[in-house]
Amino acid sequence: MFDLNSLKGKVLIAVSLSHIHEKVHQAWQDKSNEGFLICYEITLEFEDGKTYLIKLCEVDAIGYYPSLGLSIEPVERTELLYPL
Repeated sequence: MFDLNSLKGKVLIAVSLSHIHEKVHQAWQDKSNEGFLICYEITLEFEDGKTYLIKLCEVDAIGYYPSLGLSIEPVERTELLYPL
């Protein structure tokens, strides 16, 4: 799991929002929204040149069904579908 404390003190210089072409995460699907879900990814770029991707995920909740969540992970700019 990503340690959000590693972002403390960093200077955010850009936030990008773009469509993703991957299949919508199963945790977000049900019969009421079948066939028309749109997903986006959020990219954060910091002054030190590091880039992070925020995307949908499923979070295990002990004793409950998995929950919907967001994950953040470092990425190389070359890995992005839509480079900044």
